[in-house]
Amino acid sequence: MNNAEIARQNASKQGLSDRCTAVAGDFFTAVPAGDLYLLKTVLHDWDDDRCRTILRNCRAATMTGGRAVVVEMLLGELGERDFTAISDLFMLAVTSGMERDLDEFDALFTATGWQRGATYPVRAGYHAMELRAV
Repeated sequence: MNNAEIARQNASKQGLSDRCTAVAGDFFTAVPAGDLYLLKTVLHDWDDDRCRTILRNCRAATMTGGRAVVVEMLLGELGERDFTAISDLFMLAVTSGMERDLDEFDALFTATGWQRGATYPVRAGYHAMELRAV
């Protein structure tokens, strides 16, 4: 069973089948049209160029005013000891990705047609960043 099938089953169990569509695909190529995209711990896996591709593809698939929610850890001040800094070292050593601070995310969002609105902590060091297509 692929992730899209699991997501469809979970949506059905929650009574959300009429409000949610799960489609398997490659976000480096294209994404299906939608009015809300959830990118949870996706962008930290990739370098800036690949992140811009993902965000551009999401932006191209939605209309002005469409939304996205990006959930990632945020790097704090240089020298702060927290798990995000450790995760950043891990991402740099194992993948082409990295953890980013809010300014770095804003640069990615602005370059790809998104504007960040509310940002708030969710759990376990993660923050949700609400985006609107401009």
